[in-house]
Amino acid sequence: MEIQLTKDADKLICLIYNDYLNKREAGMSKSSAKAYAERADLPKSLTEHFSLGDVRDTLRELKSAGLVRSYSYSGFALSDNGIVYMEKRFPRGISQVLDWLAKIKSAVPFA
Repeated sequence: MEIQLTKDADKLICLIYNDYLNKREAGMSKSSAKAYAERADLPKSLTEHFSLGDVRDTLRELKSAGLVRSYSYSGFALSDNGIVYMEKRFPRGISQVLDWLAKIKSAVPFA
């Protein structure tokens, strides 16, 4: 099944994945790097690009696509399916994600 996302959801999953890769490069464990248990855990890049309400709404879309898991107390985690999806999409890793984010920021006026 092909995953289809809105532009906002596509951008959000890329920002989350970029943060995950940065955490892993810094030596954080996989389980800790993919978990966002509290609002304070959100990477600054998410709150720079989206309001908190938009983040919540877009996370519901990513959850429906199987790319994130929601916690019952409002946090979320990047799912293993989300990591696989992003690894296939950006096989060169963080540099390729950053290139894509720079392109989308210049192409999308609200980004």
